[in-house]
Amino acid sequence: MATTETTFAMSAEQVAEFERDGVTVLRGALDPREMALLEEAWESHFHSAKHIAEVMYGDGKDQIHFLTENTIRTHPRYQTLMRETRIPDIASALFGGHDVYYYLEQMWNKTGGSRRTAWHQDTSYLPFSGPGFLILWIPLEDLAAENVLEVVRGSHKQTLYNASMYDPTDFTAPLYDERDLPRLPDIEANRQDWNILSTAMARGDVLAFHPGCLHGGAPTRPGQNRRSYTFRFFSDEAYYSPLPAKRDLGINKFSNQRQDTDDRVVLAGFEELVPGQPIYQAGHWARIRPWDL
Repeated sequence: MATTETTFAMSAEQVAEFERDGVTVLRGALDPREMALLEEAWESHFHSAKHIAEVMYGDGKDQIHFLTENTIRTHPRYQTLMRETRIPDIASALFGGHDVYYYLEQMWNKTGGSRRTAWHQDTSYLPFSGPGFLILWIPLEDLAAENVLEVVRGSHKQTLYNASMYDPTDFTAPLYDERDLPRLPDIEANRQDWNILSTAMARGDVLAFHPGCLHGGAPTRPGQNRRSYTFRFFSDEAYYSPLPAKRDLGINKFSNQRQDTDDRVVLAGFEELVPGQPIYQAGHWARIRPWDL
């Protein structure tokens, strides 16, 4: 079945903001039909696979579950989403018309007054460099500014910091040796020193940002349920950039998750690349603009 490809109507100001700041909010980017498709996919995927969902800060007080997979080739739900919504067209516009490759889908469920998640850069976990890497964060409910994902403007062009261990007692605890990457600053304790984008979002809004930007999820209030999607895409301007070896942390020490799951989902497909090589050349990921499934 052929896909219908459209051009997302993005303003020159939004493109310039994304190139400068690494982040932009696209108001009303998805219409009610598209949001209904997203919600149907979220509910069916998350609940059918909840048994493999990760629990962040598994201390018995918080309810933060997230599920990370790449099932676009194995399940029709994401083929339908990428065919019948403007999500990949948003990515294409922000990539300047370059081909769009699907990296992974991720579902978040934060409930019951859960704490915020640590400030971090995804590029300290994922071996990517270059401008061709994008996250689209899409909440399924209207959110006040104090409950959204927050992003430090322009930080994708600055220091690459050490990865957070997501230690609930110290959000800056490093995953790698500090001789390899500098320790994360305590952004939350010094918010006034950082250019943070934090804004209310309505259902249908999309937060687009470069994964090299420092970002962190705000807390939820008691009784609140915050469901959200993140979709990660890359273009031919994303390059393999190996990361340092993790410190010897033992078993189940990394962000209270299963490290074997992280390695399987995130790192598979890079083995044949050399540093600086375009990631798409590994041939591991599906191209969705133009459609190639």
